[in-house]
Amino acid sequence: MLISGQILIDYAIVISSFTVIGTLYGMQLADLMHKRTGKHQYSVLGMIIGIVMILLATSFLSLGSAYEKHQNGEAIFEFKDYC
Repeated sequence: MLISGQILIDYAIVISSFTVIGTLYGMQLADLMHKRTGKHQYSVLGMIIGIVMILLATSFLSLGSAYEKHQNGEAIFEFKDYC
């Protein structure tokens, strides 16, 4: 079943469930780390490392995709009018 013709409701429910479960486990882990060390800096460091990993992965993937398109002869630096 589609919502507004764009997203499958079953897919949205599965992704939302994984998000909630991951958030709960993440909160428990952060609380456990804070109780053991008495500091929040380790959970902040973990978040920063995660953000940097995501940033690097998406950058390399998009650069690789752009390079492949350039090798196939597509004009990747050309601006086109969409109107």
